[in-house]
Amino acid sequence: RVEVVEGPTQVRVNGESWTLEGLKSGGSACWQALSDLVRNKRVVVEPTTESFAYIRLLNRTLVNAKLIHLGVAEPDPSRQHRNRARFLRYRAEFIRDQAD
Repeated sequence: RVEVVEGPTQVRVNGESWTLEGLKSGGSACWQALSDLVRNKRVVVEPTTESFAYIRLLNRTLVNAKLIHLGVAEPDPSRQHRNRARFLRYRAEFIRDQAD
């Protein structure tokens, strides 16, 4: 269960702090969206390194990707991880959809 949202891309689960993998630090809109998605919900933490992780809801929604889809977070192209290309594509799709 998510205990607290510590920052725009950081949550505490079972006493451990996790930074969402592949995202740049967002602003208050990102923080609010993350809070709305995970507050008091049970989640699955998929660690990628010692402090970075993918966070999934029990319905398998990848929270990291959802924040990009919502347009409140940007992918971090400098981090290497398995969903890097997917996150960059989601951002490009969001920008394209906003232009239409």
